Amino acid sequence: MHNLYQSIKIDPSTYHVIKEYKKNEMIFNEGDLCRSVGLIIKGSVKITTYTICDQEYIITLLTKDELFGESLLFSPNPQYLGHVIALEDTTICFINRKNLLILLQKDVVLLENFLGLLAKKHLATQERIKLLLQKKIKEKILFYLHEQVKKRHSNIIPILSKETLACILNIPRPSLSRELIALKKDKWLDYNRNYIILLKKCR
Repeated sequence: MHNLYQSIKIDPSTYHVIKEYKKNEMIFNEGDLCRSVGLIIKGSVKITTYTICDQEYIITLLTKDELFGESLLFSPNPQYLGHVIALEDTTICFINRKNLLILLQKDVVLLENFLGLLAKKHLATQERIKLLLQKKIKEKILFYLHEQVKKRHSNIIPILSKETLACILNIPRPSLSRELIALKKDKWLDYNRNYIILLKKCR
C-alpha cells in the first residue's frame, strides 16, 4: 500500500490503474502530457533531461512510496519536463485528475496524506536548490552526503553508480571521481562501487 492510502476509509481500487515496468523502460517521454499522478508502489524511477550539449542531467530520483506528476496534473501546461525512466523493475499506481479529485473530496485522511506528500516534495525541491547552489565540487558532494545521512540515519549511503551520482550533482563524471579520491585521501569518506561511507561531519 502506498503512503497516500495509509489509514484511509474509502476503497481506492476502482479509482486507479496499476502498471508494471521493466528496468530502463521509458514510462513517459519529455513533452508528454501528464494525465495522472503516479504513485510508486515498488522500485524506483528517475526523471532526466539533457543539456544543449547532450549531457544527461537528473532532475530527480524517486523511490517506493513517492509520487510524481502531482504538480503538472493541475498545471495549465501539463507537459513532462524530462523523461521518466524505470531504474529497476517498477510498479506504479496511476490516478487520473478526475478520480484524484473524487478521492480527495471523499476522504479527509487521504487529503491530509496528499498534502503531506506535497509538502515533502516541496522540501526536497528546496534541498535540490541548495545542492546546486554549492559552488565547489567538494561542497556539492559533502552537502549531498550529509543530507542523505540525515534522511537515512546512517553514514552508509547507497549509490546506483558514479555516473548517476554525477548526474544528480550536475558535475562531470571524471571530476566526481577525482574529488572522491581526494576526499578519501583526506579521510572524509570511504567508498566502493555500491556505497559511500561518510567518516566525519563538516557542519
